[in-house]
Amino acid sequence: MKSVLIVGAGMLGKGFIGEVFDEAENWHVSYLDKDPRVIENLKKPEGFTVECSYEDRTEHRVITDYDAFLTDEQFSAADAAIHADVIMMPLYPEDFDEAIAYLSKMLARRAKENPAQSLDIVCNTNYNHYMNHIRETFLKDLGSDEARKWFEDQVYLSDSIIRRSTIADDNAATNLRTMCCATLLIQPPLHNDLKDVPWMEQKDKIELLKDMKVYTINGMHATSAFAGYLKGYTLIEECMDDPEIVAMVNEVMEEASYGLTREFPITKEEIDDMCAFFYVKLDSPINDAILRVCWDPARKLGRNDRLTGNAMYCYKHGKEPVALMQSMANAMAYDDPRDPIAMEIQKKIQEKGIVQAISEVCGIPADHHITQCVAENYRKLMEKRAK
Repeated sequence: MKSVLIVGAGMLGKGFIGEVFDEAENWHVSYLDKDPRVIENLKKPEGFTVECSYEDRTEHRVITDYDAFLTDEQFSAADAAIHADVIMMPLYPEDFDEAIAYLSKMLARRAKENPAQSLDIVCNTNYNHYMNHIRETFLKDLGSDEARKWFEDQVYLSDSIIRRSTIADDNAATNLRTMCCATLLIQPPLHNDLKDVPWMEQKDKIELLKDMKVYTINGMHATSAFAGYLKGYTLIEECMDDPEIVAMVNEVMEEASYGLTREFPITKEEIDDMCAFFYVKLDSPINDAILRVCWDPARKLGRNDRLTGNAMYCYKHGKEPVALMQSMANAMAYDDPRDPIAMEIQKKIQEKGIVQAISEVCGIPADHHITQCVAENYRKLMEKRAK
């Protein structure tokens, strides 16, 4: 039997990565997490449940057959790390350095105690252009030339693209919901054949496709969320049932594809293939909150991110980004008081005016055509909301 160690047992770690390895035959699953609440809940005999929503059905899976370890000083997970065939790392970018420092202590032992067994480490984060940092951090933290040579010879370190939303109340929750409509795209090569693990797919050009995912899937997601917020919706599913919002999402996708295929070595067919799942209607909604998708609008409006970046590529290559500029205005108008970054943007608008606020948030000149158009769209929105 093969074994997988999942470093990070939050929503993605349990609800997607853990669920699919549990469903596969001949895989033993272990979890490692730094949060005592997460591990305490996992160690309860009832395990955890995942509501898996497919296009044609919904399955309620109860998962109990696994081991769970806390990142304790005794390195209780050492045996699991020393003998794992695969290590999956579903983590936020800011958690990788700490996780690698801890994991490397056990891998240094592996280099001495189990050097012949090859290992795949797959990183699961939407943050791109990070793999060199992750590799360098592993090599630094392994601590010896012997361990570093073992790592270079026996370990494949791979990036991945996450295309599956998994929802729960928090990372420690044991009742999760997940959408089953798109594979995890994994950078080859791998030592281990993952064909028996559902929803896993090896794919070339991961770094490029990961950038494209931000501009396409994440761009459409953000477009629907900001438009839905202004209409008073609370769930993404409500947005995608609104014909006006769906039409806007489609226009954003067309504008994005126009700019991206002219700026990057990628075809519209490759973009469409990666994004096809976005339009899948699930048997039961996972109730993805608009607040979650809109959260931190400044990041989504950043110069090289899903809205402004797309609009600039489109404009650069001769097409007016009409829908993207409307979505940017919607994001500037997003004012949920629960979101501190949204409140900072609203304060900036009040203090400096909409044109200067757009310029600073989006990173483009105040006199740029896109800035001026977004500002005009914003003014129209404010007039409409005032009526």
